[in-house]
Amino acid sequence: MNWEYRIIKTHEEYKHPNDKLSIQECLMDTGGIMVSHTIDYIIDGKDIDEIKTKLKEMKSSLKKPILVEIRGIDYDNSD
Repeated sequence: MNWEYRIIKTHEEYKHPNDKLSIQECLMDTGGIMVSHTIDYIIDGKDIDEIKTKLKEMKSSLKKPILVEIRGIDYDNSD
């Protein structure tokens, strides 16, 4: 078995306007059948073109400076 990235759709029919496609890591068996996949949407979109656009945008981030994350304030445990 091996992991590979594949496009996953939210429903078998993919007819509703709110349905999305996403790229997920999928565990494939030796026959090429998916046996498991991640559920966190790494990259999603209404269609393949939207996914391509997001990938292009993500690739352009490699040429930009790295930013420091903005951390939230933990009001419950602040000293």
